[in-house]
Amino acid sequence: MRKSLTQTEAILLQRRASAIVIPPESAADDLPEEPKYPQEKWIYSKAFSAGVSFFVAGVNDGSLGSLTPYIIRSYNVDTNMVAILYGSTFLGWLFAALSNSTITQYLNLGPILCLGAGFQVIAHVLRVWTPPFPLYVITFFLASLGQAYNDAHANTYISSLRAGHRWLGFIHAMYMAGCLVGPFIATAVGSANSQWCLFYLFPLGIGLINLALVAVSFRDYMGPTPKKQLMAESSMSALKEIGYTLSKPGVWLLSLFFFFFLGATITSGGWMVEYLVQVRKGDVTEMGYIPSGFYGGAFLGRLLLPEPTHRLGERKMVFIYAVLCVGLQLVFWLVPNIITEAVAISLLGFFSGPFMVAGISVGSRIFSPEIKSSAIAFVFTFGQIGGSIFPAVTGIIAAQAGVEVLQPILVGLLGAAGISCRADKTRTGATGYVGGDFLFLLSRTHPEWNISALVRDEEKAKQLAKVYPSLRVVLGDLSSSDIIEEEVKQADIVYQIANCDHTGAAATIAKGAACHTAERPCWVIHTSGTASLIFEDTRAQTHGIERTKEYNDWDGVDELRNLPDDAYHRDVEKIIIAAGQVDPARVKTAIVSPPNVYGPGRGVFNQTSMQAYYLSRKVLKRKKGIIVGEGKNVWSEVHVQDLSDLFLLLGEAAAAGGGDATWGDDGYYLCENGESVWGEVERAIARAAYEKGYIPSPEVEPLGEGEVVPTNLWYGLYLWGSNCRVRSIRAKRLLGWKPFRPPMMELIEDIVEGEAQALKKE
Repeated sequence: MRKSLTQTEAILLQRRASAIVIPPESAADDLPEEPKYPQEKWIYSKAFSAGVSFFVAGVNDGSLGSLTPYIIRSYNVDTNMVAILYGSTFLGWLFAALSNSTITQYLNLGPILCLGAGFQVIAHVLRVWTPPFPLYVITFFLASLGQAYNDAHANTYISSLRAGHRWLGFIHAMYMAGCLVGPFIATAVGSANSQWCLFYLFPLGIGLINLALVAVSFRDYMGPTPKKQLMAESSMSALKEIGYTLSKPGVWLLSLFFFFFLGATITSGGWMVEYLVQVRKGDVTEMGYIPSGFYGGAFLGRLLLPEPTHRLGERKMVFIYAVLCVGLQLVFWLVPNIITEAVAISLLGFFSGPFMVAGISVGSRIFSPEIKSSAIAFVFTFGQIGGSIFPAVTGIIAAQAGVEVLQPILVGLLGAAGISCRADKTRTGATGYVGGDFLFLLSRTHPEWNISALVRDEEKAKQLAKVYPSLRVVLGDLSSSDIIEEEVKQADIVYQIANCDHTGAAATIAKGAACHTAERPCWVIHTSGTASLIFEDTRAQTHGIERTKEYNDWDGVDELRNLPDDAYHRDVEKIIIAAGQVDPARVKTAIVSPPNVYGPGRGVFNQTSMQAYYLSRKVLKRKKGIIVGEGKNVWSEVHVQDLSDLFLLLGEAAAAGGGDATWGDDGYYLCENGESVWGEVERAIARAAYEKGYIPSPEVEPLGEGEVVPTNLWYGLYLWGSNCRVRSIRAKRLLGWKPFRPPMMELIEDIVEGEAQALKKE
């Protein structure tokens, strides 16, 4: 079996079941740098202002359930008409969702928050004098529009802060504090005075305080939109930003979770009092206080549970909470005792408390910077749309079938919320350079996928699990055939980013994939390497000369699929291709073949590559610059983070049933974002080492094969002296892959410095 030229490690990624990763033995033990957070002025003032904004929204939302009996009797309407209030709220959130990207093109954060606070003040001004019912309905549109602008953007800002999950716990606890206070004041005013609308003097007063706090705390965001943002927006219009945001599966999956969760909580709070009065025959003046138990529990849950939820893994913990909530809702429904129901609803509030915090925290990590604001705003508003639709539908059904329908609806919604947080289970893992970077990206883009890693070292397995709490770690290596085969059988998508000459592992993957069915095929994404294309240099034993031969993966795919048998990696590629040919309905294959991979990795362990890195190390140890032959040979290259983007696009296409990607015989993907002449690379490395004072001269001298082979393992002169020129067409044309990271030559100084520091530690 031929030794591998690959720079990568193994990943087996599965969308709904499991995955395996085998790290290289040479992986470094450096952990990734801690993410940088913005340095803000008046950060506590801003956080407090955001908390007050959520408190105002909580008072508004939490009071409606207690006011519903008074609204029905005062306006002489039935539950059908009350449902219109939720319909008006839905329209407000919908309008906000559609206009958010446009408004952020023209207004900075401060004016947007003030606009939202202002709409809420206007709504409460119109409500306080018992307006005609049509005008009263319109105020709910204004209030929800204001909440959408105010709270959605406060969410985005707070989630970007250091320890954002804790700050999110605070502001969302403030929302529940408002929900807790609202029913008490609404019931007290409604039961003591026929003018129940006087209650709105309270949210009006705190709404004015909210407006003032926003204006003062966010005064440094009151100016025009920053130039940097305007430059970015010049290349991404509002409509394009909306389209790009909505094209991300993670946005829709997180939105679906909020859609059901807020549908359940707002439906419960809105109709609970009417249910207790009509079904349990409770006194309206007493039942109006029971929603406060739910909101009080949620207030404590949002204060106390975000930290353990974050540490133990949001997805896993939210699913556990959802199961508990369904059980408590069943107790509320099936046990006809008001005291028991009050306790059950309070505990339900407690365990559902961290749902919102966990979702926004996950969203802040997985959405890329250019869409984070619009994505979180959309997720939040889409959830509120669910909180408007389901209460309205409940009211309409209740008008026909009675308010007893509330309980089965709530059980269904809570169950759907729990299921949605478990959707698209995926497992993967990585500890090496390329695999580690891809795991970093995947875990943030698709936290809803289950992730597993096959790791050979127990200590590294523990470290990996600590960084990724939701990760499932399996001890093993490429020779663990039984483990790999079983994992592949359970997998929907398999990423193989491993030793691309390990025929045993490839055969095991093919065997496991063959156990799938046409209804549930296995998508195998195998990583090879363009060292398979240097056979002309290896046959002729030429080094440092220029060859003009260039390969592409579009009209040249047949040539790639039929490379000579003495080409590197060919044995394994033939196994993967054959696996898809035996039964293409059950096994879908794609081969990704990267050239020289470079750039800083974002993984837990190994964060550096090989070619330019090994060369830099050779120069530093030798204290002289080197050149191989004439230095005219050319290698194509790809930044590791651009390569991870391609892996992600292929996985998302597989998750969508194949998407626009090509699979099977033509599913061969070269990936590059330019090329370098290696004589220029060698001179740049010598120059950088000289300018940093590591070597005495920037000059280069020829390096013979007898000197490089012992230093550079078995690769000999081919690593630095061969030609490998490719063009990536398929990924760009079909998947919209757009590599944009800097070329390798711009990173030479960083590469040399990194290797110098690594040598000092040895």
